[in-house]
Amino acid sequence: MLAFDIGNTQTKVVRFEDAAICQRKALATPTMTIEDIAEATQALQPITASEITATPGPKVLVASVVPEATIRVLRALEECGVSHPRVVDPSSDEIMEHDLPSVAGVGVDRLLAARAAFALCDESTNGLIVLQCGSALTVDYVDAGGVFAGGMILPGPRLWLSGLSCAAQLPVASADRLAVGGAPSATGKETEDAIRAGLHYGLAGAVRNAVMTIRKEHASDARLVLTGGWADFAHTCLGHETEVISDLVLHGLRLWSQSGATQ
Repeated sequence: MLAFDIGNTQTKVVRFEDAAICQRKALATPTMTIEDIAEATQALQPITASEITATPGPKVLVASVVPEATIRVLRALEECGVSHPRVVDPSSDEIMEHDLPSVAGVGVDRLLAARAAFALCDESTNGLIVLQCGSALTVDYVDAGGVFAGGMILPGPRLWLSGLSCAAQLPVASADRLAVGGAPSATGKETEDAIRAGLHYGLAGAVRNAVMTIRKEHASDARLVLTGGWADFAHTCLGHETEVISDLVLHGLRLWSQSGATQ
């Protein structure tokens, strides 16, 4: 099975063999072309026609939070001879049990990541708090029975820094460069040092408060699971209690497909 996770910054394309990711490609979502996507798809040894007819269900699954990029991916897949890719949509596809009035406006990535986190963590957990650390930083709660209860959305590191540069006319700082290394001094001596301290302690403080509030409202011992491109940075900021699990959205696609929900 091929799976696409189309995020605001990066698009991941992977090939699954059973439950494991055996091949992967990454593309920059804002700039990727149809040709780039087709080339990446072909490089992953896409499903052959004989494989498509041999087993039931879709062989290419797509999760996206960027509609315009989804169009490019679907056109590229058509060029590669994939005629029936499946775009997973919360408004019509049952991804996991929830207690929301409607999931039509909930990002598909949040639901898929939550589903995978619950499935991949041991059954003894008394609820999960799932943090996706990307362009946005989402903090969602899944109860002990596997019910998605919603959560919070915060700016990720790049949005945090770009907001400062736009609103406060501060120098544009590189999120990648500021995120490396250990904890900075809380009293930055230069502007960039002060920005780095604000990112490290300010964003971490916002996330800690979000986690604390959810635990107070739901389960004081809820496990904390991180995923996404900035998960290691968040892990450094938040401390040892966090658990990093890569590619939760992609594994959520796999689990959803295997559950028979695609039929």
